[in-house]
Amino acid sequence: MKRILFIIVVVLTNMTTLHANVILPSVIGDNMVLQRDAEVCLWGKSNRHTTIEVTTSWDNKVYKTTVDQAGNWTVKIKTIQAGGPYSICFDDGEKTVLSDVFLGDVWVCSGQSNMEMPLKGFTGQPVENSLNAIIESEQYPEIRMYTGIKTPALTPQDDVEGSWKQASIKESGKFSAVGYFYAKTLYQALHIPIGMIHVSWGGASIEAWMSKDILRMYPNIKLDNLNLDSPHPQQVPTLLYNGMLRPVSKYTIKGFIWYQGETNIPNYDQYTSLFPDMVKEWRVLFGDENLPFYYVQIAPFVYSGKDKEESAFLRESQLKCTTIIPNSGMAITLDKGEQSCIHPAEKEIVGQRLAYQALAKTYQFENFPCDGPNLESVNIEQNKMILAFKNAEIGLYPRLVELEGFQIAGKDGKYVTAKAVVNNFGNTIEVWSDDVKEPYYVRYGFKNFLKGSLFNAHGLPASSFRTDDFTREK
Repeated sequence: MKRILFIIVVVLTNMTTLHANVILPSVIGDNMVLQRDAEVCLWGKSNRHTTIEVTTSWDNKVYKTTVDQAGNWTVKIKTIQAGGPYSICFDDGEKTVLSDVFLGDVWVCSGQSNMEMPLKGFTGQPVENSLNAIIESEQYPEIRMYTGIKTPALTPQDDVEGSWKQASIKESGKFSAVGYFYAKTLYQALHIPIGMIHVSWGGASIEAWMSKDILRMYPNIKLDNLNLDSPHPQQVPTLLYNGMLRPVSKYTIKGFIWYQGETNIPNYDQYTSLFPDMVKEWRVLFGDENLPFYYVQIAPFVYSGKDKEESAFLRESQLKCTTIIPNSGMAITLDKGEQSCIHPAEKEIVGQRLAYQALAKTYQFENFPCDGPNLESVNIEQNKMILAFKNAEIGLYPRLVELEGFQIAGKDGKYVTAKAVVNNFGNTIEVWSDDVKEPYYVRYGFKNFLKGSLFNAHGLPASSFRTDDFTREK
């Protein structure tokens, strides 16, 4: 009798295997947004070595692909203009149907805690106007966000736990706040579905988001004995690249947004190399070397002391990357830092400033400004420095008041606090100090914490900057 029961169990198990449905990665599911007007990739597994038929409801086309010996399959399908909801049917002998699928634009959002910070806020650390934003999200059901679970891995993975959710009072509080506000701003301008693929982890280093192949170019980065049991796995090289980014990398996207850098302040001098290398790798991984990449310059915070400079050097590295990384842009937050909290509450303006970059550069909205004032030239007239800025076509702001955060020095490099005033309606600033008779160097905002005081007339802030090349005293 026991032998008969055992045989029945084996037969039923085999029947279940034979009739198993198509197995899809978590990023391909109900509520997802697929990239519009594109040839997009769908993929998965099947226990049946057979042909899989994929039918898309927006055009009723049937695509066929074959399961390989390892049980994997991939198919390219064509999408049309933005719209929905649609369905997709996968048939390997049994049908699996995905519903509530929209076509629109898809962006990856990633980084560390300031990207991870949910719309509802962290414990004891609020997002400004979060409840109103959560209520308002009911008006944007075509904004969808996929959130991947924090998953470190020693080798590249095929899947990560996660799911797509529709913006709503029930779900939006768990969305990345910056990612949501970015999507909302795009939606308001474009009126198309926006999908965000969110993979981030608080405290993550940039090295964790890069592969061994790229990191081998850096002899100081140790790649032996990588350990999942580290107390901070999000700072171990390659682990997030393997466990969180690779699983979603076949997904066809419009571009990336990124908010990271605080963890890399100690090796700021390598950031101007690591960051461009990471961007290049991600673009290749996602199948398009020209994908736009927009990122946030880290906000001021006290760190080791508000008048110290370590984070200013990292901000400088991020500023330099705007000229190194093609098809990129940076959202500046020098005016939005908080002395007592590394996670600024004003997340909406951060998402908006990232979206300004995309609207101007990716979506080609004409005459739409997206960048703050950028130092173009320095002239010395008597004992004053005259700074001229680009991205100030209708002037600098505020006028005729003393701006905070400026310092000047002579050739001896000894900086003192300086006075700075915008010249009437122009794009220049006069900077001087009665204590420096022959000024030679100038700095603005070059401290861990301050409130940025210089803007253009569009309200976009200037980055911290300096004209010297002194190395940091560590």
